[in-house]
Amino acid sequence: MLRARLLGAFDVIGVPAPELGSRKARTLLKVLLVARGERVPFDRLCDVLWGDQPPANPMEQLQVLVSRLRTVLGRDRVERVDGGYRIVYDWLDVDELEQLTLDAAARMAAQNIASARAAAAAALRLVRGHHSPGTTASGPTASDFASHGSWHAHG
Repeated sequence: MLRARLLGAFDVIGVPAPELGSRKARTLLKVLLVARGERVPFDRLCDVLWGDQPPANPMEQLQVLVSRLRTVLGRDRVERVDGGYRIVYDWLDVDELEQLTLDAAARMAAQNIASARAAAAAALRLVRGHHSPGTTASGPTASDFASHGSWHAHG
C-alpha cells in the first residue's frame, strides 16, 4: 500500500525516509505524486531533476532513480507510460484535502454550518508542519498542487 503526505513534511507512510534514497530520488517521487497518478513526461522529469546541468545521459540516470524507487515502493508503483512515468498510489493527503474542501463548500451552500466547520477542521488537520510560499530545495511546494496540468516543480 502506498500512502503519502505532501502537505507539510514529505512522508511516505510506513517507509523510513532514508530508504527512499537520495534527494533526487525523493524529488522524483514528489513530482510523480504531485501529478496525482497522471503521466509526467521524461523531459519534464529531467528538467526538474537536473535543470540546466543534466548529466551526460539523463535518461539513463532517470531510469536508475526509477529502479531504486521501484525497489522500495514495489515494482508496480512506478509505471512507464507513453513517454513518461506515473505513480500508482492508494492515498494522498492532497486528494483528501481536496475532497474535504469540496465537502465543506457543499455543506456551507446547504446552510449546514456546523457540518461545514467540521469538514474544514478535518481538512486543516491534514496540513502539518511549517509552510512557506515559494520554492524549497526539497521539491514541489503547495502552489504546485493548484493545477498539475500547468504545475512546475523546482528542485
